[in-house]
Amino acid sequence: MAGRVTNRKALREAYDAAEARVEGEEVTETKKKKEPVKRTRAKKEPAEVRIKVQWAVFSQNLKRVATFDFNQEALARKKAEELSQSSGNNHFVQKMKEPVNP
Repeated sequence: MAGRVTNRKALREAYDAAEARVEGEEVTETKKKKEPVKRTRAKKEPAEVRIKVQWAVFSQNLKRVATFDFNQEALARKKAEELSQSSGNNHFVQKMKEPVNP
C-alpha cells in the first residue's frame, strides 16, 4: 500500500523555520496565494460532413465545364472528348468531392 505523498518544499521550509527558531532568529512565514486555475472549455468536434463524389470535365485553364454523377463516368469522358475535338483545347475528366447539404 502506497504512503501519502507529501510536499517536500513545504516540509523543507518548515524544517528551516524550526531551525531558525532554535538558533534564535525570528522567521516570518509568508503564505503564497494560489493563482486561480484557468478553465478551458472542451472543444466541440465538428459534425461529420457527408461528401458526394462526381465526375467533372475541366478545360485546359482548370475551369469546370460540366459535372456528372459518379456512375456516369462514360458520359463524362465522352463529353470531354467531344469538347476537345470541337474547340481544339484539351479537356480532361477528374473526380471531384463536394459536401452534401443536409
